[in-house]
Amino acid sequence: MSTRQIVRASLPDPPADTVIVSTPGWRRNLRWTIGSGPVPGSGSLLDAAAIALTPLAQARGWALRLEGLVDVDLLAQLEEYQEAFAKLHPGIFSRVPVSASSVGESNIPTGAQGTVLAFSGGVDSVWTLLANQTGEFGFRTKEIVAAIQFHGFDLSLADTAAHRRAATHAMAITSAFDVPLGTVNTNWREEFSPNYTLSFVAGLAAGLRRYSGIADVGIVTLDNHYGHETVGWGSSSSTNPLLGSRRFPIRSAGGGRSRFEKITDIARYPVVRQHIRSCWEGTETAGENCGRCEKCLRTMLGFAAAGYQYTGAFGRTEAPLVRTIRARTAGQLAYLDELVGVGLAPDLEDALDEAIEHSRMLIDVMNDPGTPP
Repeated sequence: MSTRQIVRASLPDPPADTVIVSTPGWRRNLRWTIGSGPVPGSGSLLDAAAIALTPLAQARGWALRLEGLVDVDLLAQLEEYQEAFAKLHPGIFSRVPVSASSVGESNIPTGAQGTVLAFSGGVDSVWTLLANQTGEFGFRTKEIVAAIQFHGFDLSLADTAAHRRAATHAMAITSAFDVPLGTVNTNWREEFSPNYTLSFVAGLAAGLRRYSGIADVGIVTLDNHYGHETVGWGSSSSTNPLLGSRRFPIRSAGGGRSRFEKITDIARYPVVRQHIRSCWEGTETAGENCGRCEKCLRTMLGFAAAGYQYTGAFGRTEAPLVRTIRARTAGQLAYLDELVGVGLAPDLEDALDEAIEHSRMLIDVMNDPGTPP
């Protein structure tokens, strides 16, 4: 029987916002550096590392060893998380041992109450913020003690100017609803994510876990509604909760609304129309909306269908631009299909129909193994 390579995660002395990750011949520092907003303690660093490093260990076949106290319930949840992704993606993830030198009740401080929300400043997270702050969640409403924007995910960690722009827009929205914005710089995606599309919620959940000293719940907003979930993608209502524990659960929100329904809910707020940020493709406008990429254009169409053909965040939605939309995946195409027949102006509706037709042809070609690249 072969012996697995062991990767160890340990805390520096004195503890900081860093976990030392090492295996023979390889050593890195996993960092969560607080940029602004509420400051968490350091007590949950190894819990966060267990979440953040599990996908990497699974992808490389490593045994993960955490040197210190880790929440036993979290370790149990991560075993189930592994079961899910090893079954969903057997060619990418395997089941690996995850252990700790001390296992027991988490050292999360007792008495912390409230919720921290992963907040990109886009449609989904803005909707969750507003649904909580306006009471639309009913009995599900939580006190959001901080909205956390992670730098190093959609924007390059080195692009500090883009981070400042993104944070400025996010803070305009969170401040309008009396929620503080926290920013965190992390190298998790750049150095520790084996497959970002499939594991990004592990990165978010790990970062939220850092705030367990001031909150007892972390929330991640679902991209897709319950009727159109892709089980096995990085975010789903079935796998996201497996990244939390009894003392600090990770909850999903937004599964009861389509993307267009979320836009309809949030579009009536002027601060949202001015500052929402959906773009991740525009390199020259990083931290802003480029107004030309597929995601920008379908978001603009959503606002136009909700009655706002012009928004400060994107400018004016025009038919010639809409015709350039090219969905490259079935998921992107589904978002466009949601916008058919919901109230677009006739010229925009015609342009959308044309864009959908071309997108279907493009996806068919991309999925045809007999078609030359």
